[in-house]
Amino acid sequence: MKKLFLMLVAAVSFNANAALISLTTDKDVYNVGDTVTVTVSLTDLSNGPFQTLFSAYVTAFSFDTALLQFVDGSVKSAFPFGNSITPLELFFGGVSSNSVSASSTGFGLAAPQFGGNTVALYTVEFIARTLGDNVTPFTFLQSDFSDAFDPSAQSTSADTRTASFSVAEVPAPSTLLLSLLALAGVAVARSRKQA
Repeated sequence: MKKLFLMLVAAVSFNANAALISLTTDKDVYNVGDTVTVTVSLTDLSNGPFQTLFSAYVTAFSFDTALLQFVDGSVKSAFPFGNSITPLELFFGGVSSNSVSASSTGFGLAAPQFGGNTVALYTVEFIARTLGDNVTPFTFLQSDFSDAFDPSAQSTSADTRTASFSVAEVPAPSTLLLSLLALAGVAVARSRKQA
């Protein structure tokens, strides 16, 4: 029984070389003034037969304030250690100047992590402020994780990947369409006047 337990612990222990923290957006193209929802996730959790499990994380990334405006109070946990009804984590998230930071410690079983290759950590919202094509306004400053089975272990940095997207102008109505609507309005007005 003891051998089986040790094999299970070895199979699911933390493997930082496999883990990757990524930043993704909910769309590829936004208009100026749209809300950009960013999800920070831990990906590549499966490495062959091994599953990466973590009990804590500390992350930070900067954003370009010329391109994005932070939405106050929008740093929210995605509950990587449990559900929103009975959260099994101590989460702190916020913004300072042009950097977003979040840290969390999980307690108990990390149910959302079992059997998956990606676990969402938290979300952040921004407002698109200016035009740009394939912009990459984010830079990771910190991406540390701790082993779920060794609370005394030092945290380990994971590799990072950031998102890119485009911000377009809100399309103006076509001049031809407006002209046709005006002509239709004139025709309707004439027919009412004659009747």
